[in-house]
Amino acid sequence: MSPLRPVIVGGGPAGLSAAKALAEHGLSSLLLEQE
Repeated sequence: MSPLRPVIVGGGPAGLSAAKALAEHGLSSLLLEQE
């Protein structure tokens, strides 16, 4: 079984910070943003 991929909803400052923190720990995430 493969590990789950974190999903971040919202590309504002908090969402981008979360994605960056995950990437710094070697985790790939999916960032969703609505136009």
